[in-house]
Amino acid sequence: MKTFLSRALIVGGIAMIGLAANSHAATTDAIQAGSATTFMQEAAGLMTYAPR
Repeated sequence: MKTFLSRALIVGGIAMIGLAANSHAATTDAIQAGSATTFMQEAAGLMTYAPR
C-alpha cells in the first residue's frame, strides 16, 4: 500500500506541474480539462494495479 501511495503522489505531482504549465501558458480551458481527465484516468489505472 505504501508503494501505491508514493506512486500516486508522484503522478499527482506530475499532473499538478502539467496543469500549472498549461494555465501559465494561457491555454484554453479545453486543454486544461483534458489534462485533468488524463490525470483521473492515470489515477484510476494506478488504483487498478495497486497491490492489495
